[in-house]
Amino acid sequence: MQNLQYLKKISIRGRFAIGLTCVKLLLRDQGLHHNDFIRIYINKLGDFTKAEKLDIWEIETMLYFPDEDTTAQAMIESINKLNIDFAERKKISRNDWYDYECEILSADFYENLIAFYKNPQNEKVLKIIDLCFELSRDELYGQMSMDSICTIETLNEIFTIANFQNEFCYEKIARNYPFSEADGWGKTFDFKTFKRK
Repeated sequence: MQNLQYLKKISIRGRFAIGLTCVKLLLRDQGLHHNDFIRIYINKLGDFTKAEKLDIWEIETMLYFPDEDTTAQAMIESINKLNIDFAERKKISRNDWYDYECEILSADFYENLIAFYKNPQNEKVLKIIDLCFELSRDELYGQMSMDSICTIETLNEIFTIANFQNEFCYEKIARNYPFSEADGWGKTFDFKTFKRK
């Protein structure tokens, strides 16, 4: 990969933003980028770049990856149960890890989510979304490697599928989102402000 020298200098949050931007570009090409459901979904995934507690972001985001056979009602019941579990933990724990409220999404949202996942036209988009989620978790529960080559490999896989590697100015992204900050994760930022060039 010709941009490897710059990719190594981009934070994990910056690499994730590159991957999620590939998703947005694919959705744009499909004419779906103005859809309200898509905006909510992308915003939730994009919260990774500003999340202070990535383990909580991971738990919340997993709710956005449905089992194709799951009904919207079953998913809502599952989230309600998760809310109760966290409420109970909050009562017995002084650890602020649990000090947040889990969001509850509407049945309409879940119907749209399931339809989005079942649509064969979205196969490429969904594969890249899965890879973005994988990229966000590659270093989450282990020790960060010196340049986190596994996230670069995941990003390279995204590029292979999406073919958008020429859409980015890697040198500029490396300056704005350096790997040298926050132990490789990079400082938090709002994904909506991410510039690819």
